[in-house]
Amino acid sequence: MDVDRAAGMCLRRRFPRATVSICDALSSDGLTRSKVWNHRDHVDVVVANPPFGSLNGPRLVSVQGWTSEVKCGVAAAHLLSAARWFSPRELLALVPDSMLHSERDVCAMRAFESQYSIEVLRTLGTSGFERTAASVSLIRMRRVSCPRGAREPSGPDECPQKDIGPVRLVRGGVSMHDAEEVEDDGLPLLHTTNLLGRGSNRLVKPRGRGIVSGPAVLLPRVGLPCRRHLEPANLSRHQLSDCVLALLCQSEGMASILSERLQASFEALLRCWGGTGAQYTTIRKVAGYLGSVGVAVDISAVRLGE
Repeated sequence: MDVDRAAGMCLRRRFPRATVSICDALSSDGLTRSKVWNHRDHVDVVVANPPFGSLNGPRLVSVQGWTSEVKCGVAAAHLLSAARWFSPRELLALVPDSMLHSERDVCAMRAFESQYSIEVLRTLGTSGFERTAASVSLIRMRRVSCPRGAREPSGPDECPQKDIGPVRLVRGGVSMHDAEEVEDDGLPLLHTTNLLGRGSNRLVKPRGRGIVSGPAVLLPRVGLPCRRHLEPANLSRHQLSDCVLALLCQSEGMASILSERLQASFEALLRCWGGTGAQYTTIRKVAGYLGSVGVAVDISAVRLGE
């Protein structure tokens, strides 16, 4: 199935016994009129190379999931449509890394995870396609007999004891493009470029979001962390840039213990970062990682939709 007529004709020549349809998988009218639609009850595996986006179309599209409509990127929308309509037991796809990490596709990923396990088979980087710089991965989704969320975790490996915390997870609120420098009544700015020094001579006009103080562990939201980033800090009142995350602790002792826990599971922490271009993470991923290593997160202070 392909929306490109030339590609469809090529498939027909190479695979004369195959059923080939030229249609838009996101168009319900075109999909239900296609020849492939007649085989929807007999599909075992979907192999997909979905479009990553559209030069002239919207950045986000709406597609019907299993229980509700989902707004997501173009690649995720195509896969969600294929999974919903054809119900394969397995789905293999080349996808942009951003689909696996961005908040844009968080609702689509949650929908997938309710029905499928997701495994990254190979990360191809930017060498996946000749004419694009997108970082690409090959993923496999397998239908699970007991979808996530169908039961409560029953063992210690599934639900580790939260022996640290709670910590407050805060994302910075000042874009570097909009940072307004002031001479008086400003706050020192913490950006990725001065995380290691824990200080800045640059004073900026404070914003409502991302003002922090007290014991903390700081992480770059954009750009990979290093082990030195994990050293605990005791901050005076600082303004975080939107490229920085802070894990605010109740005491210096808790910050030290948290630092040691993150150091011990540093490789797992690094897997929270990804993306098509610059490596970045999200509040949702960091919160999930913290829970997996026994750190309780004050969810009242976390906005998972960011």
